[in-house]
Amino acid sequence: MDDNDKIEKICEGIRIQAEQQKEKILKSAEENAQKIIDEADNKAKIFEEQEKQKNEEDIQRLKERIYSTETIEKKRIILIQQGVFVKKVFDKIIEIANNFRSSPQYKDFLKKSIKEGIDVIAMDKIEVAYSMMDEKFFDTAFTEDVKKFCNPDNNKKLTIDFQKENFNDIGVIIRSFDKRIIYDNRFSIKFNRLKVDLQINIIKEIFKNV
Repeated sequence: MDDNDKIEKICEGIRIQAEQQKEKILKSAEENAQKIIDEADNKAKIFEEQEKQKNEEDIQRLKERIYSTETIEKKRIILIQQGVFVKKVFDKIIEIANNFRSSPQYKDFLKKSIKEGIDVIAMDKIEVAYSMMDEKFFDTAFTEDVKKFCNPDNNKKLTIDFQKENFNDIGVIIRSFDKRIIYDNRFSIKFNRLKVDLQINIIKEIFKNV
């Protein structure tokens, strides 16, 4: 075998090896490519599921936010309606109280308010402050009647000094002579103390069948 044949054989062997190597490389590349494709496909599916879940969660949160907003708005409207109605009731009560001056029972109301304050302060010397709007009621006959009403048995020395003062409210303010003890028995003061309980009772009454 001459040198040319040897060279030909060597070249053929190299070519065959190269072809085999090429086939291996191609096969390996195809397998790797398929793995990459499969992995990418799996990742795409996982991403799609995650995005789907995220979108569903976002939609649910949006629904809850909308429902919460609607609920808050409904509550706000109800509270506004309650507040408006309660204010109307309170305004009516104040109107009735202001008109009470023209009632035949108003003098009795004043006497009872004065006695209540005197009993609470429990002193022999008392000041009674009345509204300038009630000046016409506090004549000599009425003040003597008040003294008898507050001390019916005349069994204690009770001094009552009546003072006209600059307020419009119905009712009176009872004080000790030194003004250290005060019992404010005006309607507005009592009404303000009762407002919270009145409001609760009014709202319960309005919405008990709702």
